[in-house]
Amino acid sequence: MKKFVLTFAVSVAAWCGFAGEASASDTGCLRPVASDGVTASRGDLPAPRPDGFSIRGGLVEGATEGPDFWVLEFVRNGERYKLNNRADCRRRTEDVSGARRFIWEGLSLPGATGAVDVVATVRDGGKGQTEWLLKVANRDDRWALRTTRYPYFRNVSRHRRCDLLYPGIHLGAKLMRNYKRAARHRTSDGGYAMVTAFIADGEGLYFAAHDGEGRAKKLCWSAQGDVWFETLVENAGLPGRAADGPGYPVVSAAFRGDWWQAAKIYREWALRQRWTAKGPIAYRPDHPRALSEVDTWFRLSSSIRPDTAAALVSRTWPDLKTGFRYYSWNVEVSGRDNGYPNFTPRANTKDVVADAKARGIVVLPYVNGKIWDSALPSYKEAIPWMVTDEKGGIVTETYSERPFGVVCPAVPGWRDKLLEMEHVVVDTVGANGIYYDQIGIAPSKPCWNPTHGHPLGGGRWWTAGYHDALAAVRARTEPKGVPIATEGIDEVYMDVVDAFLVVGRQAHQEDIPFFPAVYSGYTVYFNTEVNETDSPPALFAYLARMTFQGVSTGTWRNKGLFNGRLAAQSRIIHRLGRLRSRMRDYLAYGCLEDELRPLDRLEEVTYTYSPTRPQKKHAAEVKITYPAAIGYAWRTIDAKRRALFVANVTDRPVSFRLRLPDGMANSALTALPGEEPAQFSAVGDGTATLTLPGGGLAAIESPRP
Repeated sequence: MKKFVLTFAVSVAAWCGFAGEASASDTGCLRPVASDGVTASRGDLPAPRPDGFSIRGGLVEGATEGPDFWVLEFVRNGERYKLNNRADCRRRTEDVSGARRFIWEGLSLPGATGAVDVVATVRDGGKGQTEWLLKVANRDDRWALRTTRYPYFRNVSRHRRCDLLYPGIHLGAKLMRNYKRAARHRTSDGGYAMVTAFIADGEGLYFAAHDGEGRAKKLCWSAQGDVWFETLVENAGLPGRAADGPGYPVVSAAFRGDWWQAAKIYREWALRQRWTAKGPIAYRPDHPRALSEVDTWFRLSSSIRPDTAAALVSRTWPDLKTGFRYYSWNVEVSGRDNGYPNFTPRANTKDVVADAKARGIVVLPYVNGKIWDSALPSYKEAIPWMVTDEKGGIVTETYSERPFGVVCPAVPGWRDKLLEMEHVVVDTVGANGIYYDQIGIAPSKPCWNPTHGHPLGGGRWWTAGYHDALAAVRARTEPKGVPIATEGIDEVYMDVVDAFLVVGRQAHQEDIPFFPAVYSGYTVYFNTEVNETDSPPALFAYLARMTFQGVSTGTWRNKGLFNGRLAAQSRIIHRLGRLRSRMRDYLAYGCLEDELRPLDRLEEVTYTYSPTRPQKKHAAEVKITYPAAIGYAWRTIDAKRRALFVANVTDRPVSFRLRLPDGMANSALTALPGEEPAQFSAVGDGTATLTLPGGGLAAIESPRP
């Protein structure tokens, strides 16, 4: 890793604008070790340097002018003022156990000379990780802190093309190959982990918020290749009440490998948080296994009469466990967003649910957990519950061409409303599941309504409010064995939500299963937004990849799957659902560890996918390019068995050499009923040869103990 050595602060002192007499050789770099692929730390810390910083040929290069470590925004009566680490003040450093503090004393605001002190702490996080923390002391009673930007990593990959791990709503991230530093990008704080990585030539820089309380924040990139976190603090802009900083550590680390290594770093932290404290779902007595064992999902809609869907599904896929997502079950909604949060069952809803349950089907009726229809008479009474902006205006979102108010989840009355929805769905309708839309995908909305009882602006109150409300719902549903699901994948709700609906579709080969790599074995992912009318080869490739990534497929809605018109597509759904059912110890309860590593270059094939929702302007036709063989490696949650699942997504036989995952040196093919057999031979040096027929599936397992 001589090209890329990340130090404690990568010579932080130079970034901070501190002066000193030490030479470059005195910087006390963290040195890499090969044992775990992550930089190991020495006890020493970087000494100050008078000049700018650079890792020649590496991924990160410091700036010589402008803000390059932190930026603070203060407000006063609508006026805004920014401070950064280059501002005039007294500077000093101090060393504490395993850390160095960089201190700026007597920073000035307009009309408030010497009113602000800033302390940036850079400490050894262990295992080659560096933790970055920031605190602000403001002694002025007129200006108030609003946002922090910290820490800045400037000019990342200035001289090298790299791959960027970019958070996203699908399965947590995509890998932007040969990342071009062009337009500024910014993520929101809902639906995915706040983590990124820059990877070049097998070396990487990990950069993530290790925030166990789910505060509102943004992960930002600039056109110049900078990266930083921006945080709207608690009681933002309120003199004497604004928080003293972002309140969470940002962690950086150097690593060898690709994005999987970044996921492993994040997983190690994530499995120590509150939301995973209950342990793997395979061992949890409170986890509703009926949900995690659903093999494929169907969506009840106008395409097929709800009262006949259960019979068709049971007849067509008799050996699969099926789930229903149930929309338009209530009189308020007729195929469009309206009437929320009122949900009144239609006359036949209870009978439809009872019939499906009798056939072993899990039914998740839809309710909305976030918004209130402004056309309802009750909206006027609910206005005090709405999120408000800094000027007191109600925050709305538009659906069905009219505004919906966004309800503040910290309001106790909204928790009661979510409980009311549960009562209707579970107790009145009799459903064996409930789906709260939007909660898991909804970014925190800053709220300045002083009557809500939470810190104004930013903070942890948004996720805490939803978490408390869902915990109250779960206290009711858990004794009944009824699962809770939500839209999107927000990790902070994992201990109170049983399953997360995967939003959007994998639009290209670079979408990656980041969340399954982090949280497989600890929750359930379901839903695949792909049309069952797409060509059978295209559908097979898409579903094979999603199944191997640990997602329960669906949601289907076309009656052609049952009347013979889409018979080939129906067989593909059945094949992959049967594979998930047979390999449930891995794909539902196990740990996703790696992807197929071919040693031979594979041909590529491109398939076209039609829009999933043609009425949506953004839902365009897409083309996805796949290697001829796709595959993923899993282990059981107790690590006693391992498996590699592979699919040939072409219509021609494919034969290639591959590198076996760790622990699979003595592995062998597992027979898959109904599948044309593959051929497999291990060489003994950790490699093997696999031959698959066109459109074939293979499961390779390590010996059973």
